Amino acid sequence: MKSTKTALTLCVATLSQLLAHDLYVMPDRFRLQHGQPLIIELHNGDAFPDSEGPPAKERLRDTRILGQSGTIELKDFREANKAIVATVPVDAKGSLIVTASLSANSRKYDAKKFAAYLEDEGLAMVARYRQAHGEQDRPVTELYSKYAKGLIVNGTPTSFSTKPVGFKIEIVPTVDPATLKPGAPMPVRILFDGKPMAGLSVEATWTTGAPAKPSVVGQTDSDGRLTIPLQKGKCRITTGYSQRYRDQAVANWETFFATLTFEVTGK
Repeated sequence: MKSTKTALTLCVATLSQLLAHDLYVMPDRFRLQHGQPLIIELHNGDAFPDSEGPPAKERLRDTRILGQSGTIELKDFREANKAIVATVPVDAKGSLIVTASLSANSRKYDAKKFAAYLEDEGLAMVARYRQAHGEQDRPVTELYSKYAKGLIVNGTPTSFSTKPVGFKIEIVPTVDPATLKPGAPMPVRILFDGKPMAGLSVEATWTTGAPAKPSVVGQTDSDGRLTIPLQKGKCRITTGYSQRYRDQAVANWETFFATLTFEVTGK
């Protein structure tokens, strides 16, 4: 991984790290049926498609369904099946975006554990930064936040799903996956503060029902773009980005994680 702006801004997304932090949207179905309410589950953990534990309700933000005709606020979440669950009627048509985020939390590492964390996660540039700046023996405080989107369709797909929602970090498809078949390429763009981010590691997990393992699909180019080969089934795409925190008395690093979920049916 490499610096995209300055030596103080580093990408720290790797396979195992991302899995350890995933917040993701899992509706009971990605294509709506007329007259049936939608059940939306917010999952947390590295399992897919099952949740390992419910997200913290007190940190939950931005729980909405966005569509061309307006916004549906998601409320009255309850815990069920190790997830946070809400049921909502959806009348809006076309492609819709379900959103959720978790506000920043913090965790601490001693120097030895953080060094092991960097080695396990392949965060060589963070390790080199610490070495170059004499920080390799210092403990670390990290802030981290999570941003999740899910794509659902009610009726005929539209281009609405290709619009950014304004998250700190987000994965934006440039073609609605509901219009594509297995085997087709799906281009995506990753934005941070609304700007394309280069050099971010991206992974995808596919399942038609059974628990599935992720695979790295590549890194974003200089314009924040990457093409993902589609498979049949439900998909979770993940990425993340970390930068030096502005106030080192509060935290040393701040990390942002993004997920995008959708389904490719082959129809």
